[in-house]
Amino acid sequence: MHIKQSIFCGLLAIGALTATSGAAVVQITSTTAQGPTVHIGDMVTVTVAASVSGEQDGTDGIFTFDQNFIVASSGSPFEIVSVNRPGVDALYGGSDGTASSTGVDAIYGAYDGESEGIGSPVTLYTVTLEAVGLGSATLSSGPSVTPEGTDILLNESSSPSVGYLIGPTVQVVAVPEPGAMVGMMGMAGCVIGSRKRRVG
Repeated sequence: MHIKQSIFCGLLAIGALTATSGAAVVQITSTTAQGPTVHIGDMVTVTVAASVSGEQDGTDGIFTFDQNFIVASSGSPFEIVSVNRPGVDALYGGSDGTASSTGVDAIYGAYDGESEGIGSPVTLYTVTLEAVGLGSATLSSGPSVTPEGTDILLNESSSPSVGYLIGPTVQVVAVPEPGAMVGMMGMAGCVIGSRKRRVG
């Protein structure tokens, strides 16, 4: 009996005992497409994904995940706007987590498919943040055990090795003053004009 079937019936402990232990490895990554520097008012979306290697077979993908989203910063350069868990199965419940002083706690969910994360990464969740103050923050996912009891559970391997890569560090800077932008454009115009006069 697969662990997945056991949990669905409410027999997590029995399922864990009957599952075979393998050398499965799960790698968790946190990435963003916005770049290392943003302005106050900008939105930043962090994608947390997982990939499985060393699986027992093609059905040993990710069943459940239980994660904390961590905003490691001095001050408060970001505010959490939303959390999204694409592809999770509503039948198993789950949660977008609870906001905390360190980010978002206990983001969890489960999948109906059996090959999630095998061959290509699966997006566990995304977090959208708004830059609200000057400073910088490292945005990463980390393990949680509330309420699932483990951070990652595979369909067959009972004790996968789970590794976490540190996420991106994003710096929030001030939006340039409108007057400063006009001044810079004026200086550029003067330089172009002087070049044209010299050529003539």
